[in-house]
Amino acid sequence: MAEEYKSNFDDVNSAVDAFFNYPLRLSNKKRPSKGVINCGGEFLKIFEKHLGEKTHLDGDELSPFMKEVGIPEDGFYLYVMSYLGETKEFGNFSQMQMKAFTEKIVLTGAYQKDIEDYFNKEIQKQNHKFLMFVHQQLKVMIFALNKEQNKLDTMTEKQMNVSFRVREQGKTEFVDMLNAVYQDVLLSEIYNSPVFPLFLNFVKDVKKRLSISKDEFSYITDFIREFNTIKKLKISQDVIDEKVYLPQLYQDFLEFVNTKPSKK
Repeated sequence: MAEEYKSNFDDVNSAVDAFFNYPLRLSNKKRPSKGVINCGGEFLKIFEKHLGEKTHLDGDELSPFMKEVGIPEDGFYLYVMSYLGETKEFGNFSQMQMKAFTEKIVLTGAYQKDIEDYFNKEIQKQNHKFLMFVHQQLKVMIFALNKEQNKLDTMTEKQMNVSFRVREQGKTEFVDMLNAVYQDVLLSEIYNSPVFPLFLNFVKDVKKRLSISKDEFSYITDFIREFNTIKKLKISQDVIDEKVYLPQLYQDFLEFVNTKPSKK
């Protein structure tokens, strides 16, 4: 144990201070750089203080904790925290889930920046997995919203992902939240691409989809990286046919863009 601390800090005094104040979690998480004090234990103590006798914190009950640790109550941060904490519901944390979060990320005390850095350096390497998680969280969120309005699903998920579905009045659909959630979790160069709104309009107004599948939702980053300009969308049908790796929705989008009459 002593060697573990000595290897992570530049001098004995720093190692001793860390031993008593910021115990290392000797798990499979990423180790802090030399001289960086891991504040995960302190972060968890603050959470436990706000948790008190409750089993979970979410919504308004989570707000005081987020303010104390200086993390904006923004969808982006909550999605990353939920992903690392493996929560079943968006922004709903138990002690065990918050502990899982602290064990997967190096926290330096600048918690907002720590999350942003982790997203840029680590989550982008597992972007599909992260977006699939977000898709599941969004489904749970929409189910809860509709349950409150007594608007429970009467269709299977497979039926929901079929084109030209008729909307049920007063019911929140997956596509209603698609733009806002993508804005929260996509890199700015993906969300701000001129191709992104075209694709979203195609899904909602041309295909008239109420939902999109997990694979379709998570493929958006790869698609826009390949087709990041309107000009790159302009390809022949033969080229489209060769792109068998694309989910069908994206192939349909390419066909639509290339057969749609141009405005004069």
